[in-house]
Amino acid sequence: MSDGIFNQRFVQSREIDRAWHMLGTVTDEPQSAEQAFEIAGVYDTELQDLISASNPELAVPYRLLVRTATTLEPELVLGVVGPEYRLLTPREFCRVWDKSVNQAITTLGVLHEGKELFLCKKLAPFCVGSEDEIQTFLTAVSPYDGIKAYWAIISPVAVVCANTSQCQ
Repeated sequence: MSDGIFNQRFVQSREIDRAWHMLGTVTDEPQSAEQAFEIAGVYDTELQDLISASNPELAVPYRLLVRTATTLEPELVLGVVGPEYRLLTPREFCRVWDKSVNQAITTLGVLHEGKELFLCKKLAPFCVGSEDEIQTFLTAVSPYDGIKAYWAIISPVAVVCANTSQCQ
C-alpha cells in the first residue's frame, strides 16, 4: 500500500508555498472542495455485502468498504465495517465542507490509495502579544478504512501529505 498521495490526487491553491512533493495541481483561482475534487480526480467508495465463502446463505452483519474502480485504478477493499457504519462518500464529504465552511480550500488530497481524504483551509492570522503573528489552518479528514472516525482540527500546520496529516 502506498503511504503517500494517491495517484497525484492533490490540489493546492497558490496562497501557500508549493508542497515539497511537487505532486498534483496548483490552482490560481479559488476552488470549492467539490471543484478541487473534480480537478484531483474523482473516485468513489461504496459498501458491499460480505458473503461467507463456506456458506453463502449465512447472514454476515459486516460489510466491505470498497474504493470503486476508476479508469486508472482497479477496485480495492479499504476495510470492513459493522452494520451501524454510515458511509459519507468522498463527494458527499466535499459537499458538507462546502456547505459548512463556504470558503475555498487551500489543499485537498487523497492518501493511502483512497483510505483518507483531507481538506485544508488557511484561516486569517492572529497576533499574540503586540507583534507575533500566528497562522492557522482548518483541516477536516474523512477516513475510509473502517477504523478511524471523521475529524476536524485547527492547527498551525497546513496539511499537504501523509506526514503533515499525522502532525495533527
